[in-house]
Amino acid sequence: MPCVFHKITGFYCPGCGLTRCLVSLINLDFYQAFRYNPLIFVLLPLLIPYVLYLYFIFIFDLEDKITKKIPNWIWYVLLVITIIFGIFRNIPLFNYLAPTIVK
Repeated sequence: MPCVFHKITGFYCPGCGLTRCLVSLINLDFYQAFRYNPLIFVLLPLLIPYVLYLYFIFIFDLEDKITKKIPNWIWYVLLVITIIFGIFRNIPLFNYLAPTIVK
């Protein structure tokens, strides 16, 4: 699936290669998944504790006692990481962050 942002601007967005990354993860090809989009390997470990938190709230029916909201500072950190990654992957010095090309 082509990236519209890349087709229009010629730059890689932070999500470029994400679909191929997820397909590679499903096929347990972790190296190639990392080559397609390494950002997912940074963001997932940050989001997994929150998903587990929601799971335990659902299982133990603690919905009225505990809030499900992620603190704003976590969203800001994820946004800054994503923006920095998007900038770096388009700088020639960091060309290893660009998604690998499918042949």
